[in-house]
Amino acid sequence: MYDKFPEGRIVRSRMVRGGPFFFMILLPLALSCTSSAPMPGNMAEQFSRWFIAPSEEKLDSLLSVSFTLAQLDSIISTAKNTLPRTGAATAILTDRSNQSWTLGYYAPPEATVDTLYPLVIYLHGGIGTTRRDKGKTAYEMLSALCDSITVFLASPSGNRFGPWWSADGLSRILQSVRYMTLHFPVNPDKIFLAGVSDGATGCYAAANTICGPFAGFIPVSGYGGLLTKLGIPLIPQNIMQRPIYNIY
Repeated sequence: MYDKFPEGRIVRSRMVRGGPFFFMILLPLALSCTSSAPMPGNMAEQFSRWFIAPSEEKLDSLLSVSFTLAQLDSIISTAKNTLPRTGAATAILTDRSNQSWTLGYYAPPEATVDTLYPLVIYLHGGIGTTRRDKGKTAYEMLSALCDSITVFLASPSGNRFGPWWSADGLSRILQSVRYMTLHFPVNPDKIFLAGVSDGATGCYAAANTICGPFAGFIPVSGYGGLLTKLGIPLIPQNIMQRPIYNIY
């Protein structure tokens, strides 16, 4: 993160960790006090990469460019409109360990840009595999929801190298949220995390450590107590922050 000193300097104080809408606060503050190179043609792509997988290196690259807040609005608008708006699709993302993985998602055709809709992130089970694309169509487990409500669905891919309860697995969950909120009209107050089996344990892992982005958790046929067996301490104060609808 960056702090503004009275004389107008921007200095790094700690690592960027913000949630999906962190840029709305950070970038205007920082850009108002920086001046440097002219704006290159791929700024929307750079912004998208930073938004989905924030890092100090990517932020430094953004802040090295001189552009106005009006130009920032244009960059964000361009980044948001780089994907098809409806139907089933996939994206290849890269986690914090530089491992590529597949995000599968469904954007309902009836969604309009002037309304915000719920988002459900679904975590598949069986993360013992080496596959990096198991989430490609995993969200279809919840497709019946679309029969009664307009909802966005997305499912990241986990594996033995990035189990949901690891730092990489948790970062993939957050990347999924950032990806969907960047490109689609998602209601930030109605983002839910669901999962089955290992994915259910992932729900408890997220509730235990990154409860903030989610309105609630839906673990199905999984065991939160597995976390302690893996040497991960439970933090009741975090788990109590959001409702958990457990199905077993």
